[in-house]
Amino acid sequence: MATKTKVVFDSKKWASEVLKKVSEEQTLRLIAYAKDQINNIGVDIESKATKNNLDRTGNLLDSLCWGVFYNGKVQDFGFYRDDEATDISHLHEWSRPMGQQVDGHLMAEQFIAKYTTKTKKGWEVFFAVLAPYWGYWEKGFSVGNKTYHFSVMSHFFDAIKKDLEPSDVKLSVYVPS
Repeated sequence: MATKTKVVFDSKKWASEVLKKVSEEQTLRLIAYAKDQINNIGVDIESKATKNNLDRTGNLLDSLCWGVFYNGKVQDFGFYRDDEATDISHLHEWSRPMGQQVDGHLMAEQFIAKYTTKTKKGWEVFFAVLAPYWGYWEKGFSVGNKTYHFSVMSHFFDAIKKDLEPSDVKLSVYVPS
């Protein structure tokens, strides 16, 4: 006598499992992408830093960080490098009184700890340089008859925007007043 077998295909459960696996894979890809890009940005800044005194104390590169969020929750984050600064620097340190103290790695840690995404569905990736004097380098400034301008983040913005199309990619450069 033959036995009858009935197979029921639960398409909702299957779709949910597929979406979960795809989401996990996409998150891992974005984390790998963020690590790769933060390294590229850091190397680019380092290549300009030595000859232009951009990172004399190490706080600028210590403040370079990244993060990946999915559905409003942090998935991973990191830094370009460990805390390597040789000294605390200051905003406007060549003037008296010196401006705000800058501990780059601490600023990056605090930023990541407080950062909240507005993206509640889907992914968000961020890259940040938290040393406040970076905004002057990025936007450009003049001292006497010499102009300084290093558009590192602006340069990478174009490449990242292209890589992540059709996503909404934004660039914000903060220049303290």
